[in-house]
Amino acid sequence: MIADLNGPLEVIKRLRADFGEGWEEQADFMLAKMVEGYITDDKLNPEQAASKLLRVLTDKDGTVVVSKAQIRRAVAQGYRDYRDDRNPGEGDKVRVVTYDKDNIIVDTIPTTSDEHMSRLVTEVENWKSLDGYGFGIYELDTAFGGLYPSETLALVGAPGSMKTALALNAVDDFLRKNREGKVLFFSLDMPAIKVHTRRLMREMDCFESELYGMIKRKDPAVKEAQHRLKLSDAGRFNLVGKPRGGKPYSWGQIAEIIIQLAPDMVIIDYLTLIGTYRSELECVIDLMPKIKSIADDLGIAMILLSQMGRSSRAAQKSGSGGHAAGGHYVEDAVDVEIELLKDESPDGKSAIVATVTKTRKNQSGKSFALNLKTRSLSFGSMADQVTRSKPAVSVFNI
Repeated sequence: MIADLNGPLEVIKRLRADFGEGWEEQADFMLAKMVEGYITDDKLNPEQAASKLLRVLTDKDGTVVVSKAQIRRAVAQGYRDYRDDRNPGEGDKVRVVTYDKDNIIVDTIPTTSDEHMSRLVTEVENWKSLDGYGFGIYELDTAFGGLYPSETLALVGAPGSMKTALALNAVDDFLRKNREGKVLFFSLDMPAIKVHTRRLMREMDCFESELYGMIKRKDPAVKEAQHRLKLSDAGRFNLVGKPRGGKPYSWGQIAEIIIQLAPDMVIIDYLTLIGTYRSELECVIDLMPKIKSIADDLGIAMILLSQMGRSSRAAQKSGSGGHAAGGHYVEDAVDVEIELLKDESPDGKSAIVATVTKTRKNQSGKSFALNLKTRSLSFGSMADQVTRSKPAVSVFNI
């Protein structure tokens, strides 16, 4: 039967006649061998082999003489046989081949429930804490469900919406809950000493000007606060500021620092200050897959701060919400997105409102007025849920 591969249409007709309902099982073997030959001898990839098989099995009237399901099975089996001939025992594994310059990279992809369960057990057993990382604000942390290893969270807001302050809340909460974990904070916007100033202000509950005065007077309270921070950090907090000379870090440099310090959490303030891209859109399209990859490969929880563009800030004020710089690409890639808005009431009162615009663990859309401590530029542990003064317009009659 296999010797007659030059006439597969005739062979299919004979199989139908000779085997009745069992003809497909007999044909599957022949078709898989044809596919293996296309890949081996004709140097076709599996997709091209499938197209050729489809053409060969189409009669002069344009009718395909076998089902699409049979072609699907034949291509899969032929490709497995091809790989098993070259690497015995490897045929049933699902692989992806990537051509990177002069290198050929072959990745085995887990697909079965047992394979995924094995990875899940290995990951969870090595977590330092079963509590998801958060901001130390119960209502907000509960609303988005916490951030776990390998997950990414975006803090999005206009300038002045206290993104850095909330990120420092995440630092404090992490160090308090995880006695072994490490945090790496990239301050690519404000100088590193400014971030350290913010941490001292939080520790001492004072205004920035008060802290500078105490430093100038050599007030022992500053030394005591620094000592408390050092004890709390216990070598687990690393702060990297802007590089000298004004040229931004490339992603390669950022990744190299991450690999050297092996943190459990990385905070980047802020995203579009990495590299020398021509636009914010180009920046996030290139960076987000790389950030997601290193987070997943190394089990790092990532918090990305991102500015809003002008159009998004206008949309946010109008009540329709906004996007991070670079459009929707950040929101699409991350596991959690929290949008910060500095809201002002008609009587002049202001509040920082955090809205969970995306989460995979709970219902998104909840908003909270955060308890901002203006002296120390920090947030308290409680928040009040709020609703928009401009209700959403209903799409359906529900």
